[in-house]
Amino acid sequence: AATLANLNREREALVQLRVQLQDQLLQQQTELQRAEADLAKTVIRATSDGVILQLTLRNVDQIIRSGDTVAEIAPDQARLVIKAQVNPQFIQRVEVGQVAQMRVSACPYPDYGVLTGEVIAVSPDVITASSGTTDAPTAQRSYYEVSIEPNAPALVRGDRTCPLQSGMQAEASIVSRTETPMMFLLRRARLWANL
Repeated sequence: AATLANLNREREALVQLRVQLQDQLLQQQTELQRAEADLAKTVIRATSDGVILQLTLRNVDQIIRSGDTVAEIAPDQARLVIKAQVNPQFIQRVEVGQVAQMRVSACPYPDYGVLTGEVIAVSPDVITASSGTTDAPTAQRSYYEVSIEPNAPALVRGDRTCPLQSGMQAEASIVSRTETPMMFLLRRARLWANL
């Protein structure tokens, strides 16, 4: 009889333990569902595939709203455009459709040569930006932004290829006039004659 009573007590204890474990499981499942819902809110989806150029988030645990800009993305299928800064004193010589020759700093000129392209846009007005120099921290620098579309997505010479990527720096020369050697000599001669 004592063993039967002990077995009944142990059985009741096991039933209570089972109820407690089921309650804990239900509580844990509810917490898991809440955590999954919170995690779903942390997923950021871009409108297109591409390469992240710049993140606008700066702090851990920063709160953003739906529709806020989080990153600048260069779409995979977008054409590459090179932005050149032209001094205002030279802008009257720049026109859409002109040929540009660019030296890309990441693709050494002796190894790859120049990249050709075409001027596709010129900013309608001058842009003023801080120069950020230590000598004159408030100095302003003015320029026109000229957009150049390269003729190829990479510089190629022989079996070597240097693919272009966003963020690469380049030095552009825009061909504003073409002339034959004879025209050049005649123009120089006229300049000398007027002196």
